[in-house]
Amino acid sequence: MPTVTVAAALAWAQGPDVDPASSMAPRRMTIARGFARYLAGLDDRTEVPPPGLIAGRRRWRPPFIYSPADIAALMAQARCLHHPLPAATYETVIGLLAATGLRIGEAIRLDRTDIDRDDAVLTIRKSKFGKTRIVPMLESTLPALDDYARTRDQLCPHPATTSYGSSGPQPRREAFRRTVMSDVAGRPSTAIQVAHGREFSP
Repeated sequence: MPTVTVAAALAWAQGPDVDPASSMAPRRMTIARGFARYLAGLDDRTEVPPPGLIAGRRRWRPPFIYSPADIAALMAQARCLHHPLPAATYETVIGLLAATGLRIGEAIRLDRTDIDRDDAVLTIRKSKFGKTRIVPMLESTLPALDDYARTRDQLCPHPATTSYGSSGPQPRREAFRRTVMSDVAGRPSTAIQVAHGREFSP
């Protein structure tokens, strides 16, 4: 009666129908190892393939790094969104991400009390691992935030919350990402990075 051996498991995992550039071989080896462990309780001839025989292939999509020109174009396109308050909000958040290096979730969670105009810093609360940190702003960032605040208050003079970037419940991070990528950038939602530290001005 045939049983599982290391050689047989390797031959199946790396069969002629398997693309070596894909993740199929390591996934097959994982299946073979699990079956061999089960079979070893029934047949002492079974060889359980050790981990690491076939290195797993990590699928990594490189981020798109926005240049200052890309960011300026993205902010200009955000201004063209149909409704004026979301248009102003998205433009400002995009600029803030570029100027400070904030995470998307941190930017959209900002409260109006988190902006210290005297010291030109942002207080980022409950960030990664629940920590709070202080982020300095460039000289051009504060006037841009003030311009947005005036626009926001004109369009919504009686907000339902103290959230800095909206008049109602804060937008979800993934919803913001999808809107920016599909409606503003015109590209699928992927990992994004910006070369932050650039000037942010209206």
